[in-house]
Amino acid sequence: SSSAFFLPQSRFWELMLGAILSCLPRCKILSLPFEKFVNNIFLRNTFSIAGFGCIFLSAFISIEKNIFPGFFALLPCFGAILVISAGSNAYINKKFLSNKYLVWVGLISYPLYLWHWPLLSFEFILFNDSENTVLRVFTILFSFFLAVITYHCIEKRFRYGNHGLKKSIVLLFLMICIGYVGLNTYMRDGLIFRLKHIQFRLPEKLQQLGVKQNPADHFMTPQFDTRDATKQTLVLWGDSYAGHLVAGFNKNASHNFNIKILDGGCPPLLNTELSNRPNCPKFTENNLNKVLQEQPDYLVLAANWTDYRNWIEVEETIKILKSNGINNIALVGPAPQWKDTLYKQLYLDFLSKRISTIDYQVPYRMDFGLNPNFYSIEAKLKVIASNLHVSYLSVVDVLCNSSGCITRFGESADSLSSFDGGHLTKTASEYVVKNFIRN
Repeated sequence: SSSAFFLPQSRFWELMLGAILSCLPRCKILSLPFEKFVNNIFLRNTFSIAGFGCIFLSAFISIEKNIFPGFFALLPCFGAILVISAGSNAYINKKFLSNKYLVWVGLISYPLYLWHWPLLSFEFILFNDSENTVLRVFTILFSFFLAVITYHCIEKRFRYGNHGLKKSIVLLFLMICIGYVGLNTYMRDGLIFRLKHIQFRLPEKLQQLGVKQNPADHFMTPQFDTRDATKQTLVLWGDSYAGHLVAGFNKNASHNFNIKILDGGCPPLLNTELSNRPNCPKFTENNLNKVLQEQPDYLVLAANWTDYRNWIEVEETIKILKSNGINNIALVGPAPQWKDTLYKQLYLDFLSKRISTIDYQVPYRMDFGLNPNFYSIEAKLKVIASNLHVSYLSVVDVLCNSSGCITRFGESADSLSSFDGGHLTKTASEYVVKNFIRN
């Protein structure tokens, strides 16, 4: 989670490793073994090679299934400890790390670390294009430029020279001020006045579409305790992208079916571990057993397939279901994916056209701001459904054509097709499922 990554109570041990290493030569019990280690060039070279190996290995191992920081963070930290403890006379350290260009990068490394992330974040917010290599390279080079200025004009002036106490007091005061601003912004759920300042410059229809929505308004929970024994059962199995279809099935199919959704918020993919949902393998197994026990008349599988690298394993899930007598299966394809949020893309579309608020018309369809990854998955899932002889329900075919994907069904916020970057609103869900049944 973000708190685990950023807050000091979950990261202090990494700093403590360096602190402990710096204290080893001063520890009476360990001073003699440490001196013997310092004089043993073979051990120092071994430590250096092993340390670099750990660091490079950590750079190439996927952490998708690991919560970071966690046990995985030990690998790069342990590698850094080995490299540092090897000292300047270890061969790799002497020939590689002592290179004047790398030393220069090391000197500006901390201000570079501080600058690069906010710049990359603002680049994404303003341009929302992670595939623009030229822009990304420029941002990184600009980070180096600011890091050099920060090192020479701020860091060196505070680290060296006179007036140490005064400098410490100034830094402490600034840290308190920044901490207060951050906490205040968090407690107020952002600086709302900025939105009001921006909003009056937007077209009226765009303002109406931008009213803040509660995601819970678009998810409906069927009442299973009042099931009608005369109706067939339709079960929805999947993550929140199955949940956003409940409103549509309730509206268009509840007169013929008891609509039921399985809990867990996990994709119908067996043995899939997710860092932000560690219980998914258990939930998936339980849900599979529920389906096999329920033997529903119809089973609908849906998920945000673009979110999972192993989405193709839904094929294995379908095979297991069919081998256990579940034959009426429908596979729902991916929903259109907007970069960040749909409303943000409408706002950026307005800015890009550079026309007055009076002349601007909010597009009904738009390809601007779409993340095209869902198109390729759509085509491959259709093939899987065809090969396994299951029905395929295409959200893309309903909402998208060569001109783009539907953005709205009216003038108010609840009429947008998505309340974030992909989840369907209640209105869109009802429209999509109505077309599923019609086709």
